[in-house]
Amino acid sequence: MSGFADSLAALREPEFRKLFLGQAASVVGSMLTIVALPFAVLGIGGSATDIGVVEAAYFLPMVLMVAVGGVWADRLDRRKVMLAVDLVRTALQSIAAGLLLAGLAEVWMLVALQVVAGVGDAFFRPAYTGLVPQVVSAARLQQANALQGLVQSGSITLGAATGGLLVAAMARPASSRTFASAGASSRATPGCG
Repeated sequence: MSGFADSLAALREPEFRKLFLGQAASVVGSMLTIVALPFAVLGIGGSATDIGVVEAAYFLPMVLMVAVGGVWADRLDRRKVMLAVDLVRTALQSIAAGLLLAGLAEVWMLVALQVVAGVGDAFFRPAYTGLVPQVVSAARLQQANALQGLVQSGSITLGAATGGLLVAAMARPASSRTFASAGASSRATPGCG
């Protein structure tokens, strides 16, 4: 077997493979949100300070609560902890999207949603870290950890790029309308065009 094939051997274990692929998709989605959220804050009239507050509303509770999350992740079924957090995160993202699309979102609402997401992540991360050794054989644990690092880096890059493309695609129609109306008004203005 080649060195490259050996490095992927942990993916032959079905439980690890499912966890690995699920985490890869999750990280892409999380990074997409991290890129899009500041534009959402600006889109509802928020300032640069508001962006910082919304981002801090996620990271501070996560940092402050991760030890508590670790204790609970050790005491409860890690898969159930992760599933519960993923369901909460799905609900939070759905609520944020609904508020933004309906034009009802305010900065304080995004802050509140981010606080809950940060607390959830404080429980998810320790549960995930503790689950990896349970779903891969001891002989392949080092490979599994290396693959996790790879998927983190790759998914972060893919998620951020996808988020940037989506933000750009969503902004393009608005920019086109803005330029069209600016062009029309400049033609109607004496001395222009």
